[in-house]
Amino acid sequence: MELLRDIAAMRTPFGEKLWQFFTFFGEETFIVVVLCILFWCFNKNLSYKIGATFFLGGLLTQGLKITFQIPRPWVLDPNFKPVGTAIETATSFSFPSGHTASAGSLFFPMAFSSRRWWKWLLALMPFVVGFSRMYLGVHTLLDVGCALAITVVFAAIVQAVSQTKLWDKPQVVALGLLAFSAAVLIYAFCRQDITRDMLEDCIKAAAAGVGFAVGYYIEKKWIDFDTKAVWWRQIIKVVVGIGVVLAIKSGVKMLLGDALIVDAVRYFLLIVWIIAGWPALFRAFSREK
Repeated sequence: MELLRDIAAMRTPFGEKLWQFFTFFGEETFIVVVLCILFWCFNKNLSYKIGATFFLGGLLTQGLKITFQIPRPWVLDPNFKPVGTAIETATSFSFPSGHTASAGSLFFPMAFSSRRWWKWLLALMPFVVGFSRMYLGVHTLLDVGCALAITVVFAAIVQAVSQTKLWDKPQVVALGLLAFSAAVLIYAFCRQDITRDMLEDCIKAAAAGVGFAVGYYIEKKWIDFDTKAVWWRQIIKVVVGIGVVLAIKSGVKMLLGDALIVDAVRYFLLIVWIIAGWPALFRAFSREK
């Protein structure tokens, strides 16, 4: 907390806006949009590595949140004031940092997969996002440091596995992801001692992880689409695909309510659509069928 107080003492209006901008690189919306574009239009293999890191690291992060239940800095110290505009993104418990873990899950695999000079810029981004969370006063150094450690380790493991024959066995990879995601989902639903709003992020992430495992197996086994297409078809892929993502995210909630089981269903469907549903429909856009 002492470090957060020192950082808070250096805040300026411009600094608050600047670091609020950088924290966006760890938000769900940004991660999903980048992954959709990368997966549908450019590089499936890298997208799968990012996805595997995102769900393995993200689910461990969410599992630790509901296990240790460490409150946010301003709850630990009522005299400490975070940046007001950042509070709405500070959902669930504080430890570890979800934004930092999300940024690490995106940028670390990209850095490990790149041989260009900008790999160092990619590797730096999770640290920038982590510092932004501390500057805004919504996470401690322990929260950020643990999230960085989790994601860099999982990114390294996934990168190593991707270079072995195991990566070419979708049933094995999918089963491992499914087992881990399902275990976290069951664990979260069993935590009746935690309020709904504190469980919501973990439930969503675990259900999305199950969806990723299912969608991954279906796409690898039966779809195997080609990302290549003429530019206007690429635009259609992204616009229509993300439009349906938003429809699933909002529409299912409007139809069925906002119970935790509904959250699980809509995030499962959302990821299955991204990984298998939409690719199955746009196979005609590929150069090779």
